Amino acid sequence: MAITSISTANGEVRFPNFSPVTTFGDKYPLDRLLRPYLPKLSQSVMVSHYYAQFMKLDERPKCPLLIDSGGFAALFSNTRIRKIKGLGTLIIESEDKTETLTPEKVLRFQESIADIAFTLDFPIPPKTLLREAKRRQALTIANALWALENRTNSSMKLFACIQAWDEQSAKTNALAYKAKGFDGIAIGGLVPRIRNREIVEKIVKSVRETVPDLPIHIFGIGKPETIRWLIELGANSFDTSSYVQSAASGNCWGLDKIQVQTNQFEKMLISLSNLSKFTQYSLPPNISWQIEQLFNLNEDKL
Repeated sequence: MAITSISTANGEVRFPNFSPVTTFGDKYPLDRLLRPYLPKLSQSVMVSHYYAQFMKLDERPKCPLLIDSGGFAALFSNTRIRKIKGLGTLIIESEDKTETLTPEKVLRFQESIADIAFTLDFPIPPKTLLREAKRRQALTIANALWALENRTNSSMKLFACIQAWDEQSAKTNALAYKAKGFDGIAIGGLVPRIRNREIVEKIVKSVRETVPDLPIHIFGIGKPETIRWLIELGANSFDTSSYVQSAASGNCWGLDKIQVQTNQFEKMLISLSNLSKFTQYSLPPNISWQIEQLFNLNEDKL
């Protein structure tokens, strides 16, 4: 069964789809410059739960908005994963406060602004002890099923998150969601495993074979050649910030000899160039001209 698109309150997303990651707030000024152009160069935009909380109403992208759960914070040394009333909760400690991230807190926030939301999951890094891996997976599953049962915004699409470390654990996780009523599946934890193509292939194929009728989103993968491979395995959508991370270092995809280490405006131009090459969307004429001028100036310096 071919999965071609998903409809949201703010537009249809056709597959395969790439969602550029952006942030809100003051931590990454380059993202503020880029945001007005993202809907012109992509179908949708991904924002982490943490940074989405800084978004003002007039800053919301004019396209489908994806909001993840913020569960990646489980990887930080100041964070603990606790089981409370059968569900997984993150306890995030800092010098001046302690923040609690619950499935309900995540879901209610997502329902207020997201077109597509992802359930609160807990990454399982390679070499995690098996007992801890199973604990994190069980809490990830419990959170997803709770979110499905307790969502109140039916127009928001809900993707259940999978955290797995091998073929069997991926199948176990996918079976827990099969035919439950989720709008899609999202697989996390592949970034630190991406060099082990055998494991990644087994995880993705296992999920696709178990849940053949739902779109599959892959978190954090941004290399075009890797995405083409994952599409062949059955994945449908992806997100990454690599287009802007490369530009922040002055690297323009496809023009390795050109490196710009100057101002934010030039890095913005390179980010847009990177994103355009990735999504195959045409750049606005004025931006295209400025990028061409920037490249010509740098080639003259070589």
